[in-house]
Amino acid sequence: MKLSHLLFRGLIMAGITTSSIGVSTAADEMINVKSVHSVAQTADRLEKVLEAKGMTLFTRIDHAAGAAKVGEELRPTELLIFGNPKVGTPLMQCSQTVAIDLPQKALIWEDNEGSVWFSYNDPACGKPASWPTPKMNR
Repeated sequence: MKLSHLLFRGLIMAGITTSSIGVSTAADEMINVKSVHSVAQTADRLEKVLEAKGMTLFTRIDHAAGAAKVGEELRPTELLIFGNPKVGTPLMQCSQTVAIDLPQKALIWEDNEGSVWFSYNDPACGKPASWPTPKMNR
């Protein structure tokens, strides 16, 4: 099963979204899933899913709080950076330059209409240029 499908199933199980209706794919290979919760609640729920799946949460960045520190306003926007050495290590052993794209990131943000979105790069839509190709590994 594709990683994007696993993430989406985890979101449904966590109650972040209720159906596939909120899923859209942008031209830049990002998947956007509409959340039924606030940014903070969605991020909290994602943290629980990541923990349950044995993932390491490296950090959670509140971009709106950062903007407020410099006197600027930003709608709620949080970035979670997470990974799993069991998955990432074999990729980096194949080609260390893969590390530029790891760990994985999830962005949770509120749009100008008040809708909350969970966004992440779709690993199934192609791979970053730094990832090895079969020719490189022969």
